[in-house]
Amino acid sequence: MNMPENRVDNSKDKLLNRDEISKAIELLFQRMETLDKHCENGFPVFSPKDSDQWLISKGGSWVGGFWAAEWWLKAQITQAENDRNKAAAISQRLQGRLNDDSINRSMVFHYGAALGAQWFDDNEAKNLVSKSIETIIASYNAEIKAIPLGTAMGGGKEGNQIINIDSLAAVIQLLSRSEQDEHQIILKNHVDTLLSTLGNDNGAFHAHAHFKGGSFETLGEEGDWSRGQAWAMLGLVRAAERWGEPYLSLAIKACEYWLRSRPNAFPANKLTKPEALCDVSATVIASLAMLSLAELAPHGESWRNDAHQQISAIIHSAYFNDETGIFWGCCYKTRTEEELVESTWGSFLLMSALCLFSDDIKV
Repeated sequence: MNMPENRVDNSKDKLLNRDEISKAIELLFQRMETLDKHCENGFPVFSPKDSDQWLISKGGSWVGGFWAAEWWLKAQITQAENDRNKAAAISQRLQGRLNDDSINRSMVFHYGAALGAQWFDDNEAKNLVSKSIETIIASYNAEIKAIPLGTAMGGGKEGNQIINIDSLAAVIQLLSRSEQDEHQIILKNHVDTLLSTLGNDNGAFHAHAHFKGGSFETLGEEGDWSRGQAWAMLGLVRAAERWGEPYLSLAIKACEYWLRSRPNAFPANKLTKPEALCDVSATVIASLAMLSLAELAPHGESWRNDAHQQISAIIHSAYFNDETGIFWGCCYKTRTEEELVESTWGSFLLMSALCLFSDDIKV
């Protein structure tokens, strides 16, 4: 395999050292403590820019699992019983999402429960994982050979005829915990359907496709949505970890495409609208994919260096406050328009990348 071309050039940005990484992680932990005082028994969803004006949700929608995930991660690093208890309590409040008709339940329960089962062998978390796997498997559509987006969590009335790339990594990680052969066949069918439908030979991915008249019709331009491309990269790496080839080669192509099309750490949310908002959180997800790819692919250190450059640029930027730990680089549709916001999923994923540089975790 050839070395990727057009690697990201952030050579003017000083790479984070271990002390700076530790400081950033600690700031994000402190930010969690501050936010926890405001959300009571709800789930923090987003706060516009760095305003600290949070929308708190009773149910959490698709982002609720990331609030639990932040506490599971903090507990894994600190090994503090109170952090673990906090994570477990938030995780159990996710049970209301079990019957939501949405594949995004995989994000809720992989991040919100499976991490507790993986890191702490938490029995209640394991039970929640088992229940979530059963409900997600039950929504498999044999006609399209995939688990559709679903009608809940924003999927809309045609959601059961749509497949999407966002949840690919979470679906693989969550359903891989099942020991049932039937579940693994369904998982493999789902993954292969998404990759054959949404991907192309140069590594660019569509974010969605609609099943009409017996076949899929892709929506939008391939590779256009930055976060969708990053989710595809992360999903491909998870597939490569589980099954090897051809997923490893596909993951490399997708990561190479990212570096060709987005040569800096602050990519446009949509490449077709370069004048619009950037989405720094997409870079965080892409960096997580490259960090995992570094463990699987030839020239692994190069992939790790690319991720290091990108995360360093983010921590040194105005999108991360080095006094409060606010990371507000997430492009998100709020009530009527897309805005840059602080979010629990953005903070968790950034925290995960930083911890991976410290060799503290495997997420």
